[in-house]
Formats: sequence, structure tokens, C-alpha cells
Amino acid sequence: PNPATNRITLTAPDAVQYVSIFDVDGREVYSVAAAGTTSLSIDVSRLSKGVYTVQANTVAGICSNQIVIR
Repeated sequence: PNPATNRITLTAPDAVQYVSIFDVDGREVYSVAAAGTTSLSIDVSRLSKGVYTVQANTVAGICSNQIVIR
């Protein structure tokens, strides 16, 4: 759910190759290789409260979404 406190779950219609999370200043604060999965759970409990952009690189292209961490 958005906002999140501990975990976020990404689901995509296409295989995800790589996921990055960026803070409001554009700094990458998290990244992971996703190994072609279409669903991925990410621990965000170490991120500070705020708004972040999640970017998923898939076989079909790049998609991004904003999340709120509480």
C-alpha cells in the first residue's frame, strides 16, 4: 500500500530487470537486480520518511511511480 512503512511490493506485466529508488533530490538510495521476475517485495524500513520515486527497468521499457514512506 501507499504510503508504506516497512515493505513495498512491485508487480509488472513484463519481467523486471532492475529496480531503483530515488529521493526527492534525485539521489539513488536503493537498487536491486530483479532477475526477470514480475513481482518483487522490497524492504523500505531503512528509508527516512518522505516521498520517493521507484523506477523499474523492464524488458518493455522503464516505468516509474512515486511512493510515500511513513
